Amino acid sequence: MRQTIILSALFALLSTSAAAQLPATYTVDQSASQFTFSGSTSLGSIVGTPPNFTLVGSTNIVTTSGGLPIQTIQFVPGESVLVTPDLTAEIPNPVPFLPALATISITNLRLELQSDVGTVNGTSFTVNIFSTTVSGTSTITPLGGAPSVGDLTGTMSSPQPLSGTISMTSGGGAGLVLDAPLQLQFLLTDPGSGVTAVFDVQGRLYADYAAPAPTSYCSSLPNSSGSAGTIQASGSQSLFANTLTLDATNLPALSLGYFIFSESQGFSTGLGGGQGNLCLSGGIFRLSNFIQSSGFTGQINFPVPFNGLPSAASLNAGETWNFQYWFRDAVGGTATSNTTDGVSVTFLP
Repeated sequence: MRQTIILSALFALLSTSAAAQLPATYTVDQSASQFTFSGSTSLGSIVGTPPNFTLVGSTNIVTTSGGLPIQTIQFVPGESVLVTPDLTAEIPNPVPFLPALATISITNLRLELQSDVGTVNGTSFTVNIFSTTVSGTSTITPLGGAPSVGDLTGTMSSPQPLSGTISMTSGGGAGLVLDAPLQLQFLLTDPGSGVTAVFDVQGRLYADYAAPAPTSYCSSLPNSSGSAGTIQASGSQSLFANTLTLDATNLPALSLGYFIFSESQGFSTGLGGGQGNLCLSGGIFRLSNFIQSSGFTGQINFPVPFNGLPSAASLNAGETWNFQYWFRDAVGGTATSNTTDGVSVTFLP
């Protein structure tokens, strides 16, 4: 059909590119993420006063799915958690009624979590995780001696197995929940006092990621229906749920067209020599195998075919993609094309 040929010719101007895997920021639930610490030194065992603390902040996690349940998971740099309150401990004197052999204070301790890539089976995963100290100061005061202050920045824990679960928010909301028992071990040497120490941290890491709701952006121009075409996204943002629907309205009756999408937003006028604004940029993909008709109502409800996307379009959890509808129109009897505005969708596994 002529309108199909026109659209195909216009889309020949658009390029494609593969998507990158982007980290999602998970916020640590402070009340649920409770930890204790203990350890030993060259002077004796460490006793926390008190031994418990919690974490405040966030961590970056990359997951891959490709339209299936989450396949892999990895903690990556970029966010950190603050240990609160500051840690205090002592090395008890073997003689109970005598003062402690040393006191230990660790202040402003901020940690960045990293791991290798782990496989996810259902909701369960295991990775080897370690921590890098973003900031922190240790003060060790031996009995009868002067305090020794050390900078902990750059200190790394030894890799430890982390087994946990990652799942959708209860009730199927637009979010993910991470739940895992976390163990970290730090080997420290204080050059001032000569004290060597092994710190063991144990607790539960509980964090969640809330995907932003789909949002409209850009602008569209009136078409022959007398209104400007609009696009919205409904259904689940989960790739696995596979229920995301693109809804285009205010279209000319019996108009043909199809959806285009990209990771990058943009704005340019006169798309393909037509009347529409292009709200995308960068590598733009087209769903030309799924030509739609607006019917007599001038609207389209299109379930996104995650298993039928262009091969180079790799949609992953945590990534945000932008969608738009391009359709055939006529002005004064002359064939042209027009577009809706854009909608931005952040995906979950």
